Amino acid sequence: MNDTNSRITREYIGLMKKRSNEDRFLMGCSMYDFAKTIVMNSIISQNPEISGSRINEKIFLRFYGSDMGEAKKAFNLGNINKIL
Repeated sequence: MNDTNSRITREYIGLMKKRSNEDRFLMGCSMYDFAKTIVMNSIISQNPEISGSRINEKIFLRFYGSDMGEAKKAFNLGNINKIL
């Protein structure tokens, strides 16, 4: 879906190009952290007794679960808490 006026899109791209690579990177990190917080709060509100390791698994599935096959998903879930 693209419902943004093309002039606004060009202005936005121009503003982003004026920012340094570091600023754009930090903006992306901030947006990811914000999205992760929203997802985590949603998971906890639906499962108040959930453990920390299970939260990590559910966050992973919410973000990346539809992007990979079952074997790769199972492998990653088996290792997710080893790296976090």
